[in-house]
Amino acid sequence: MSRKIMRLLKYILVVSLILFSSIAFAHMGYDPKCCSDQHCHPVACEELIEQGKNVIYHGMTFSGDMIKSAKDNLCHVCTMPSWSGDRPLCVYIQFST
Repeated sequence: MSRKIMRLLKYILVVSLILFSSIAFAHMGYDPKCCSDQHCHPVACEELIEQGKNVIYHGMTFSGDMIKSAKDNLCHVCTMPSWSGDRPLCVYIQFST
């Protein structure tokens, strides 16, 4: 094979590895009791409203064990689609120290 083709193949391989590893990393660290590494996505922490001991996100209420400490500098929301709209599973927030 020519050097250009080999270089292109290496480039595609590196980009693919970076893309797939970042997707896998995005789901690492979620509590399996919450979402089994599914249905979670990062959100802007400003979109979460603390209301007493609850956290509200787009009309969904998260309370008690549904509220977890984020392991990164982001907030995350985990919801399950249902016939009546998304069902809240858990939320990862930044706790103040």
